[in-house]
Amino acid sequence: MRFQPIIESFTTGEISPLLLGRVSTDQYSAGCKTMENAIPEAHGGFKRRPGSVFVSEVKDSTKSTRLIPFNISRDESYILELGDLYMRFYTNHGQIQSGGSAYEITTPWGQNDLFDIHFAQANDIMYMVHDKFNPRKLTHSGSTSWALSQPTLTGTPWNGNADNHADGFPRTVAFFEQRLWLGGTISKPNTLWGSKVGDFENFTIPGTANPDDPVEYTLATYTKDTLQWLAPAEVLFIGTTANEHRLAPNSYISVDNLPDITRQSSYGSRHIQPQYIGSKTVFVQGSGLQVRTFSINTRASVEVYDSINLAWLNEHITVGGIVDMSFEMIPDSILWSVRNDGTLLSMTYDPALGDTGFEGVGWARHPMDGNVESVATIYSSSKDETWVVVKRTINSVTKRYIEYLDSAKYTDSTLSYSGSSATTIGGLTHLEGKVLNILADGAVHPQKTVASGSITLDYAATAVDAGLPFTPKVIPVEVEGGIPSGVSQGLPKRWVQCKLRLHQSALPKVNGVRPADRTPASPMDAVEPLTTGDSQHYNLGHSENGQITIEQDLPVAMHVLAVFGHMTVSAGGQA
Repeated sequence: MRFQPIIESFTTGEISPLLLGRVSTDQYSAGCKTMENAIPEAHGGFKRRPGSVFVSEVKDSTKSTRLIPFNISRDESYILELGDLYMRFYTNHGQIQSGGSAYEITTPWGQNDLFDIHFAQANDIMYMVHDKFNPRKLTHSGSTSWALSQPTLTGTPWNGNADNHADGFPRTVAFFEQRLWLGGTISKPNTLWGSKVGDFENFTIPGTANPDDPVEYTLATYTKDTLQWLAPAEVLFIGTTANEHRLAPNSYISVDNLPDITRQSSYGSRHIQPQYIGSKTVFVQGSGLQVRTFSINTRASVEVYDSINLAWLNEHITVGGIVDMSFEMIPDSILWSVRNDGTLLSMTYDPALGDTGFEGVGWARHPMDGNVESVATIYSSSKDETWVVVKRTINSVTKRYIEYLDSAKYTDSTLSYSGSSATTIGGLTHLEGKVLNILADGAVHPQKTVASGSITLDYAATAVDAGLPFTPKVIPVEVEGGIPSGVSQGLPKRWVQCKLRLHQSALPKVNGVRPADRTPASPMDAVEPLTTGDSQHYNLGHSENGQITIEQDLPVAMHVLAVFGHMTVSAGGQA
């Protein structure tokens, strides 16, 4: 039998293999067996993931490095490079320098401490905590004027203790209701301290307390849970090793007017700071395998908070555990996370679309030539920017590079040249010995290998992007349909012809086939324009169960909205 199927949504992203039998669900029909180096969109289609742009090697590539965002406004934001006993700074796509060298300040944290640091920012000040170190205050007063100090937090049980004191120091921090909140020391793992209102370093509780004076609370729990994170919203969310709580003020928090602190769920958390996606607080469950929301249930008649596992449809994709994450709101609503094995993951999720018929959570994997170790997102004037630390092997030597993602780039660790017409492109020492994909004046150029920090083009160009190749690869789930008497799963199918509906996209390969990518209307000395509309027919021949693989191995745009065409299915054993 011959029928005309359409795949109109890829919003579920790479679906769990355990769900490949749930063919009657909307999530199955919008899912893929593979979603690699491509981003599922809330609108329904998918597009090539952004490439990355090389900024700098870290100070010491032999040691772990972490990125932290410092967002002052959409017009001023910084990336902090935290390494072994130092901090460096980045803004406007570059490293901040002073006197011709990287500007840096000293810190107390060694490389093994970096990913246990939590932070809370208010304007130009950031408080940074670790349970082995006195809290620090980072103050910004100019691009080359940063100071890291040890504030005197009066009234706290650790005030005056030296770093590495046996009682420990707070492991998490947040601002809430004009107070600085600190939580979870080694000796008091489930205790919270709130500063005096508007006086963030005053924790001294007087004999006769006023409503705005400091407070101290210990969670009443069945076990001695350790605080893992604090997340301010309409209430203060509290994550521990075993439970999730919420602290809701009874009008005004004070010593005499105790807040309502109640357990809301019992999933437990990793010591990773939550991210905020719309009205949702998103945290990593203790195993690292579940990414969960924490938000109020608006349908309930009483105040109840729900926790939903956003990776339930894609449970395989977080295996190994998540170790870092950040949220990019503009232009796409994407939670970026780093898996323990160095794989970069994305989760496309916009909770505002819930109950609209367009909701969806879509996960994808983004393998690079190297391992991603940290991710952070900062604001910019028109969109958010996501930065990564990537551990790469260059000429058999370990290198750690700081790079940012850019949707206008189609290679990784990209270097761009713009200037007078040239054939020799230098400055590529960071990719010595690597085979690069190249765009020269907008056209795909043959690959070249970096030698002595440069490549030689086959022809001169004034604008060049050169970087490490990566290939987006998408395999939709098996199409269901075409048999009036029942399901067609397991029956021989094949696409006789198929088309892709594209948006500002070059022509991808389907099952290894790429249609002619030039038309008679295009001048021979001009770059073929991107396609918006339907591609030419792909004559695919036989493919078991009608499976198709969509790939783009060239450094060009790929944006697919739908797949449709003619398919045959046979109940008699042959299509």
